[in-house]
Amino acid sequence: MEKEGKDVNEVFFTGRRTTDFRFSHSYKGQSFYMADFASERNSGFLDCIPVMVSAGQRDILPEIGDGYVHIAGQFRSFNRSEEGRRRLILSVYAEKVEVPIEKKDFEIRNYIYLEGYVCKKTVYRTTPAGRKITDILMAVNRPDKGADYLPCISWGKGALYAAGFLVGERIWLKGRIQSRDYRKVADEGKVETRTVYEVSAFGVGRLGSVG
Repeated sequence: MEKEGKDVNEVFFTGRRTTDFRFSHSYKGQSFYMADFASERNSGFLDCIPVMVSAGQRDILPEIGDGYVHIAGQFRSFNRSEEGRRRLILSVYAEKVEVPIEKKDFEIRNYIYLEGYVCKKTVYRTTPAGRKITDILMAVNRPDKGADYLPCISWGKGALYAAGFLVGERIWLKGRIQSRDYRKVADEGKVETRTVYEVSAFGVGRLGSVG
């Protein structure tokens, strides 16, 4: 259901930790850490998503080992300078962490709902496998200040509809966060495997205004 008023950024994610925690940053005297969490699709494919937690949340998670946890939070972005270029870093910001007794205790494995604005011209394309996809870059304002810029794809019947979104148009979107690996030729011909994160939407719609 679409909500009125402020932009919305809601994530519900059930997964298990697959990497050690690494320090991310400090803010107002509190430290934050990142680790990758894997969430299984119905197909069996694992999406490995970076999750940011507070120091307190990090301290309780080792008590359950690498078992499943349920995370409620937001999909966040920030720009980081690397080798003179700006890179968009994406992660799930954990507002709440719960420990299920079993994975099935939480039916929602990976769900995101967003309300915000189209901030770049959409791109409608066809993959080599014949799949129709529209790329959407969505800006979702935070309650305090700033905004998160989130790459999204709409596929299937929604792709052609989403291709008609205008820059500045207010939209809603629901789907899942997914990871995708690709290979890139780096310096001296070395091939590197990199991972990108995006929102795969199974529902999109207009909210009736253009900013």
